[in-house]
Amino acid sequence: MVLKLVYHWFTILLAVGALAHFVTGATIDNIFTASLIAVFLTIVHVLIKPICTAFHIPINLISLAIVAVIFNTLALWALGSLIDGFVISSISSAVLGAIILSILAWFNNRMVS
Repeated sequence: MVLKLVYHWFTILLAVGALAHFVTGATIDNIFTASLIAVFLTIVHVLIKPICTAFHIPINLISLAIVAVIFNTLALWALGSLIDGFVISSISSAVLGAIILSILAWFNNRMVS
């Protein structure tokens, strides 16, 4: 279980690094800030996301996983306003970052399962 959490955290850390590198409106000051963001997103993905997913499975099937991208967009937008050193300048940057995060989270779930 602990190894899965570390693997999930590392995958999210890579996604946050990719977000800062490829998305022009997202900036991260240092590796500590990226690690902190990865910890928060790992907690959200491991504890809160399964509960939310159980409630929106029918909507997610109809919308082709757009709900997961919206969930990640809101998480990134909230973290951008809560954590010093992490800036999301626009909603389009948050959406693009959420798409990157969703793809890597999906890949992570396939690798761990």
